[in-house]
Amino acid sequence: MPDNKIFGFKVWSTNANITGIQAFYRDDQNRQWEGSANVSATMIGQYKEDVFSLTGTDYVKEICGFLDKNEKYVQALIFTSVRGESKRIGNSTPDSKLFKLDINEYEYPTILYGAVEYQHGKICLR
Repeated sequence: MPDNKIFGFKVWSTNANITGIQAFYRDDQNRQWEGSANVSATMIGQYKEDVFSLTGTDYVKEICGFLDKNEKYVQALIFTSVRGESKRIGNSTPDSKLFKLDINEYEYPTILYGAVEYQHGKICLR
């Protein structure tokens, strides 16, 4: 089974929150592909678009961000790579709540969808 890793993201947002996400994948044979764009097709033209892309064998090791005070919307995402590259997309407020996806050294974020939900008391992007 190939070793798949996320090497980038495309993120859509407004000034208030993240509105869509798409992951880019690379396997151990250096084959690349795009995941589904989880964003409203009718609204995409009104959103700001940011891209975080890593080169070589670098890949995403950590995803964290901020939720609004009612924990309904993702306001910002922060991606960090194994080699220390990072990018923050979106804006937080003084009332924002920090979250960090549960990834340890033996887990890599290889499948990512566009909604936020709680699973077993932890925040998950799905």
